[in-house]
Amino acid sequence: MAGLSFAVRHPERIDKFVVMDTSPYPEWSFLLKATIFLLKQPYLTWLFLNRFVFKQVLKSGFCNQEFITSEVIDIFRTPWIDSKDGARAFSRTIDIPPERMVESKENLRRINIPTLILWGKKDVFFPFKIARQLHQDIKTSTLVGVDKAGHFLQEEQPELILQEMIKFFCQKSNE
Repeated sequence: MAGLSFAVRHPERIDKFVVMDTSPYPEWSFLLKATIFLLKQPYLTWLFLNRFVFKQVLKSGFCNQEFITSEVIDIFRTPWIDSKDGARAFSRTIDIPPERMVESKENLRRINIPTLILWGKKDVFFPFKIARQLHQDIKTSTLVGVDKAGHFLQEEQPELILQEMIKFFCQKSNE
């Protein structure tokens, strides 16, 4: 979301741009809004950051459950649990309403730089239809749907993601 805002506000500072499984629009699913509402409650934040619960949430973001190792759980979870400040930062991050975290469709449609949209076809948090809509809104975009990947596509398909990004960044802009 921050990258999309940067692309809208500072297009002169970007030659090419990559977007992966994010929320470009404020229309979030009821389930996502309900989950975030619950997580805003301080006592539920600590429950969510509990290793077992956190692992269950991660499972829904991965297409291939084999990728959810103790190491991966720690990589995602540790910044939020290392200190009380981390947990407070987590609570404050999710406290921002979606409409304040995203750009308007009109602004997104003004993005006029080469943009690669990489999206997990099995993303349950931000379904692939969002990627299709973003591709329509950013006329200079290329959409690559990643099979066998959920929300964390760079963890599930790192070689493919790297290959697509290298191809995109090495391609001449006028091709």
